[in-house]
Amino acid sequence: MKKEKRTNKSLFYIILILLVISIIFNIYFIKNLFSMNLLKEKQYSLGEYTPVKLSLTQEQIILNNDCYTIVMSTTPEQIQSIANGIFNKTDFRPYSHDTLRNILKSFDIKVLMVKIDDLKENTYYATMFVEQDNKVLKLDSRPSDAIAIAVRFNAPIYVKNSLLQNYGINSC
Repeated sequence: MKKEKRTNKSLFYIILILLVISIIFNIYFIKNLFSMNLLKEKQYSLGEYTPVKLSLTQEQIILNNDCYTIVMSTTPEQIQSIANGIFNKTDFRPYSHDTLRNILKSFDIKVLMVKIDDLKENTYYATMFVEQDNKVLKLDSRPSDAIAIAVRFNAPIYVKNSLLQNYGINSC
């Protein structure tokens, strides 16, 4: 009887420990689920961003809205890759952006948008948003790479308003 009582007591403590672990796990999971949803909403917020039109020179990416123009220097190879994406053209051998487009499409991953969101030490920073099965991933990217991929998916490009106003050429 004493041994059975000890076994029951041990079983009770094991069940209690498992129950506490389960409760902690559920609280953690629910908390993270809500924070992910809030982050997702914030990521999509375009209040501080303006859609821009894209044009190219031999070594520059030009992004403009009605009043401001941002000019970014890049390599002729990046310009050629962006131009190929705009015109849906593949050279004799695909660029890395073409290969990445093929990989993303084969996994049903969509490029939602690109945001140009910062400038530090004369270097622009971009974020590319991709989606698969309602799961959104936010990727840090070089603007030229993000743009080269975005044009292959007809995804919009946005620039942070403060960048346009502080570093853009005003044409109004």
